[in-house]
Amino acid sequence: MTIYEIKRRSQAKKPYYFSKDTMKFFDQTLKDFKVCKIDGFKNIYMFYAKSWGNNVTQAYFDAITNDISNNLATLIKQRENNGKNIKTN
Repeated sequence: MTIYEIKRRSQAKKPYYFSKDTMKFFDQTLKDFKVCKIDGFKNIYMFYAKSWGNNVTQAYFDAITNDISNNLATLIKQRENNGKNIKTN
């Protein structure tokens, strides 16, 4: 999973998350982002990038529902509310 795919897949639910204005405000480009798979969860990825100052943008992406959340617990609850099983075990 790449940040470019996350942007494309989340466009319908979070159209402003990776918009040109948002990225400019945080002094970021898509190339700044790193993506990591979260162990123990099906299709959940964390992505992060440095922002202005010493700040970091960090969020989670659900590749099944195409949701983005800054909180992993919230993302899990969103998927559970949709009747999807998130645990891999």
